[in-house]
Amino acid sequence: YADILYFSNQQTEALAQYEKYVQVDPKKLNIWLQLFSIYSEKMMTDSLLQKSKQCIQYFPSNPIPYFYAGVSCLQLQTPHHAIDFLEKGSLLEKKNNLLLSQFYSSLGDAFNTLKDYKKSDSCFDESIRLQPAEPTTLNNYAYYLSLRKERLEDAEKMSKKSLEIQPSSKSFLDTYGWILFQKGLYKEALEYVQKAIDANGQEDGTLFEHLGDIYFMLNNKEKAKELWKKANQKGEKNPALLKKITDGKL
Repeated sequence: YADILYFSNQQTEALAQYEKYVQVDPKKLNIWLQLFSIYSEKMMTDSLLQKSKQCIQYFPSNPIPYFYAGVSCLQLQTPHHAIDFLEKGSLLEKKNNLLLSQFYSSLGDAFNTLKDYKKSDSCFDESIRLQPAEPTTLNNYAYYLSLRKERLEDAEKMSKKSLEIQPSSKSFLDTYGWILFQKGLYKEALEYVQKAIDANGQEDGTLFEHLGDIYFMLNNKEKAKELWKKANQKGEKNPALLKKITDGKL
């Protein structure tokens, strides 16, 4: 019944039936995976973490629930817990390079959050070794390097490769533009960040903040301040942005 509901696009109703099922028979992994899929699609992160931890009790040697638990912890901004789940799960995966690559990519995100950049880079390198054309991993690694202003040539190559795979991604366009910004290529950076906004990024405050930074470096300070204010209106609240708005400069 849950499957019929799910494939009839009645996810909420299907979810209730799958949850009933695992209460009756928790020994079928595919039912847990359906739950995880719906929780992920509906951004129900707390439920995803709770159920993945329950699943681990029944399938302690299967890496998949560890992966979902780790990703949930990342989204809930508890990177230490994420690393614990992801490292345990990665040790259990022996054959599936695609899943193992995702483990290392998520570990790269977690270590970057903790500013352990050496471990973060090592995890991203391993992830790309296993899956050289995974666009999100390439993009995230490139973006983190650009924020640190390190290995910008490598970052540009990875970002360009991700754009070749997904040329209309607003995040990938922004990353490439931001790398160009860090290299001092402001006019080229402007083109790509504007493309990112045009590619369904009109509500993304980070993109408007980046665009403001670029206009400032192009000596259009009034336009820069206008865009910084717009970024704030779009929900961007970081202290650096608020200081830029107050001072009118980078």
